[in-house]
Amino acid sequence: MVSLFDFGILESISWLFPMILIFAVVYAVLVYKNIIQSLTLAAAIAFSVAFIFLLTPGLLEVIRVIVPWYALTLVIMLMLMMVYSFAGVEKYSGQYANYNVSLQDTIRFTMVAVFIIILIAGLAKVYLGSGEFLSQREGTLEAGELSFWSTLLHPSVIGFFVLMVIAFFTVLLLAKKEGID
Repeated sequence: MVSLFDFGILESISWLFPMILIFAVVYAVLVYKNIIQSLTLAAAIAFSVAFIFLLTPGLLEVIRVIVPWYALTLVIMLMLMMVYSFAGVEKYSGQYANYNVSLQDTIRFTMVAVFIIILIAGLAKVYLGSGEFLSQREGTLEAGELSFWSTLLHPSVIGFFVLMVIAFFTVLLLAKKEGID
């Protein structure tokens, strides 16, 4: 008997949702930033990029891993912004201590930093999660190249890069001058 929550048909078209998402994001960036003036050409480029993602199973899996985390992060950020607004913090006029940083800039940099961390974590989960990334290619890699990738993908080195990204955004926020974007 078929139940109301039978999602079997969604499994057969699960490739469509990441493709639509990638198409929408690439098209929105191309149109919003005026990179390409022609909407038809922007749609063709966005469709091509989405199709390339479709042909790369690893990238599709990365999209499937990171999208729920992005959605959760957006919900948490919206909740924090609501708490700020309930507390009386104005949207565009917050000044922190002696720094010329508005609340809008802080939220923007925080979201970018969190999105970069989620992207790195998603890539690490897909390509390093099972430990098969390097072991599948051991026969094709030379010893020096294998040790290079093993060193680069070591958890301490990845943690160092994450700390450097956090430090970059911290320095960027603290060194921001008034009137310079």
